[in-house]
Amino acid sequence: MVIALALTGCTSARSVGQSTGDGKPVDGGTLTVAMALDALPSGLFGTLDRNWPWADNVFEPLIRLEPGTRKIEPVLATSVDVASDGKSAKVSLRKGVTFQNGQPFTADAVKFTIEKSIDPASGDNLAFVAKQFTNVAVDSPTSLTITFGKVLGDSFLDYLNQTEIVDPSSFAGLADGSAVVGTGPFSFGDWRPGAGFTLSKYKDYWDAKQVHLDKIEYVVTTDPTAEINAVKSGRAQVAYGMAPVNAATFQNNKQYNFVKGGGSIYPIGLNVQNAPLNTKEVRQAIAYAIDRKRLNSQVFAGLGTVTDLPWAPGAAGVGKSREQHYTYDPDKAKKLVKEAGAEGAEVTITYNRSNATVNAEYQIIANNLTAIGLKPVADGRDQPNYQAAQSQGTIPGAFLTLHGQVGLSASTIAQALPTLRKGNTSHMDTPEYLQLSAALANATSAKESEKALGELSDYLLDQAFLNTMIQSPGAVVASSSVKNIDVSIRGLLLFKSAYVSK
Repeated sequence: MVIALALTGCTSARSVGQSTGDGKPVDGGTLTVAMALDALPSGLFGTLDRNWPWADNVFEPLIRLEPGTRKIEPVLATSVDVASDGKSAKVSLRKGVTFQNGQPFTADAVKFTIEKSIDPASGDNLAFVAKQFTNVAVDSPTSLTITFGKVLGDSFLDYLNQTEIVDPSSFAGLADGSAVVGTGPFSFGDWRPGAGFTLSKYKDYWDAKQVHLDKIEYVVTTDPTAEINAVKSGRAQVAYGMAPVNAATFQNNKQYNFVKGGGSIYPIGLNVQNAPLNTKEVRQAIAYAIDRKRLNSQVFAGLGTVTDLPWAPGAAGVGKSREQHYTYDPDKAKKLVKEAGAEGAEVTITYNRSNATVNAEYQIIANNLTAIGLKPVADGRDQPNYQAAQSQGTIPGAFLTLHGQVGLSASTIAQALPTLRKGNTSHMDTPEYLQLSAALANATSAKESEKALGELSDYLLDQAFLNTMIQSPGAVVASSSVKNIDVSIRGLLLFKSAYVSK
């Protein structure tokens, strides 16, 4: 199989705003971005949502995938030739590229990046892909050959799309933010933790003619009202990280552009080891009890998609009947609880109390569970404690979480999400489940993949240990004066060609 990359400018993103009437971009100026969370350079490989407004402007991957179509676009790679047996790939790199500290971009930097992504300390959810590389051979400064232990298919493309290439000589500086160096159109600097930072145009960027802004100022605005006011007053031209209900207020205002990009999967997970959730009928009852349409309307301002599965809605091999398997049916849920002898049983629900969206979800879900005869018990934790419990699998009952994995292939999602992969938070590691997941990962044709995804979906729905509720897009609000912002398949903002019209 040969993956052909057309040598064109980057179009693998969803554009926000159009060019000015005469079609001429405006050079120069500063763009101000209000963001809800500060940057965390040390979490670059972890694809943290807080890094999405800036990371793809400082760093670049080898390729990008177009939202919706997954069409492949070149970035630092000019071609990726996958062998006919699907077990190796020849990668050719763009020439004349330098890192922002002047160091040359070479195949050695790509190999170094791959090695670092595998390190558990990196927090890379796609490290499982690179762990399947049996050899990474540097053939020349501008080419390398990657050999796989098995066919990787779409997961290989997801990895190439998501993995930002880092500079070996300054990599250690990512840990404390003292050196944040990539090949992108803007360089990172003036970081004031908790307050903001600045991106400045990199004059030696390999595609500098496409870059118009001189600077991008990022201002951390944790108060939702202050973020709204910053955009309305003109103190910021772009806002990232708004709650859906707040972003929706800009949707029909011609002074602003509103775009959906990337997004998150919002499931309720259930620990199958502990009563009453160790009974399948109780887990299914919870799935029937949740009023997903109400969640979408009240928490997500109607911007989300109601679905019972974590894959992209409309994924080949799934079908609408599976995506809408658990219709809201409290009477059926109550009957299942009674038949399981679980009436009055306590169900602890663990969640990140600092996340306003999850807090709002909890209120509705708690009422839903009470209505079917269960007793929900709130276990709100701060982010570090919640994250640690999820990673370590110590959550005792139910848990509300979110995954910013929208845009990834179904095969990648099944292997990457901590709530689905082997050793998942729910402790669902039955031989049958692991076999079905492996069948999807090992599929070598579209037909095999569709069959495997359908069978895995059926098992997820039957066992009901991870009940997806909503897939909600990320929302970017921008003044109508800002043109040509792009949003990647994962929801990262791309300001390479952006400008502010006069």
